Amino acid sequence: MRVWEPVGPGLWGRRIGLGGVVAVVVGLLMILPSAANATPALTAPYTGYVYATQGANLGGCGGNATWPGTPFFNLTNGHAHISAGAKAPACAKTTASVDTYAEAEFQSSAFTLTAGHHTVKEKWWASYSIDLVATPGPGGQTAVASSQLYATAYIYDATNHTDIYATHEVYLDNSTSSGSLVKSFSGVKLTSYVNGTFASGHSYEIIVYLVVYADVNVSAGKSTASAQINCGTSGKFATLISITAT
Repeated sequence: MRVWEPVGPGLWGRRIGLGGVVAVVVGLLMILPSAANATPALTAPYTGYVYATQGANLGGCGGNATWPGTPFFNLTNGHAHISAGAKAPACAKTTASVDTYAEAEFQSSAFTLTAGHHTVKEKWWASYSIDLVATPGPGGQTAVASSQLYATAYIYDATNHTDIYATHEVYLDNSTSSGSLVKSFSGVKLTSYVNGTFASGHSYEIIVYLVVYADVNVSAGKSTASAQINCGTSGKFATLISITAT
């Protein structure tokens, strides 16, 4: 087991962007890291920075994007709350699409690792629900409603300003092209990890984030679709269990 060693404040603002015609930053909380002893694992309460955002892409004749609750990550208990919804109306002469997302992100305080190859794992537990409805119109018209829960991370080398991206990411997808799909999930485990070769004395930060997507797409005519994914309200949420290095 390698040892994490806090070495000082991190540098904010490095993350993989999520594009969107409509994008709203809904919360940014920066907390200076406190002095801490070296530990082989990071668990709640976490020390670092949190970031949350939500946004949507709307295409064709339009539609609606919704967010049942404000996305956020709680440093004290590691809870992430993210939810998103999308709805596409019937469009007489053109297609319609709505792609909606909500993201909660944690950026650790800086740490060091011994020289050599390491695997840094990020473990989540999630409870969430989906409500997908696709109603294709007559004569070969199409409608698709889908949702996704996505967990990933990357490590930033603050010494030489490079990124080490995730080797394994988690995508939990559901979709329907006709009818409804309503499900609730509890105790779902998500583990992503970053493999890399690290240098002694370098300062590193890990950026961990969880994203939900709600997407709908309908062809021209009388098709409609809606999608909701809730991992943030009514008792649904995700927990960052730990970040460990081996």
